[in-house]
Amino acid sequence: MTEQDAKAKMRLAPDLIYRGAQGSLITNVLGGIANAITMGLQGIFTGLTSGFSSIAGSVKPIVDGQLSLDSRIDLLSPLLDYGAVTMPDGQPFTGTGKLPFSVQIGPMRNVEKSGTDGLKLLDAGLWDIRLHAQASWVAAQSARCEVDLVVTAPDGSEFSRQSSIDVREATANLVNPISNSGEHVHTIVSTVVVPAAGYTVHAHVVANAPTRRFYGGPRWSRLVAQHISREVNGNWADGSGTSDTA
Repeated sequence: MTEQDAKAKMRLAPDLIYRGAQGSLITNVLGGIANAITMGLQGIFTGLTSGFSSIAGSVKPIVDGQLSLDSRIDLLSPLLDYGAVTMPDGQPFTGTGKLPFSVQIGPMRNVEKSGTDGLKLLDAGLWDIRLHAQASWVAAQSARCEVDLVVTAPDGSEFSRQSSIDVREATANLVNPISNSGEHVHTIVSTVVVPAAGYTVHAHVVANAPTRRFYGGPRWSRLVAQHISREVNGNWADGSGTSDTA
């Protein structure tokens, strides 16, 4: 046995021990890292799953609250309530009585035509009412022309009245000695507070010369109702109190 053989024999046992320990170390280290990574990923996925489950459990169905308000018309602005009528053209009104406001102008909401001569209010509260009526001239002395805006209760009784009077004195001149030539325009802007639906609004010609005519059509005649408020309490001045005599 040579010296080299002896040295090889002597190194054999330590080499075997070292290689075994090295392999065991690599196996344990890599295995531990792999296990750690695996456990970490499992923890992450478990946490995410748990988190999603918690979130899903806390989220409730989204329901629009307006779906339960379909019948709550009281929540809408009363300013949307509106109605307008005019007198038919080609049929000028003469004499006295209710002006025939029977032709609807545009859409109506919570207002409807009252027969052939006015408007019916379909809700309570404060209403703004406007009247425009154009009358022709007549050849007469001191011809009085009076038009009243009248609000009537559902039972037919008078609830409120506002008047417009126009008197044109005849003027003596060489061209037209007894001519009341001025045309009469009656414009009434009024308010009324009604306690319930069903009140009607009409325009009454109280005084008129026999030959004077009131023109029809939207250009010359309009009766308009606009809802302002549903409030009925308070000191409203609706024109139903005592007034002077003209």
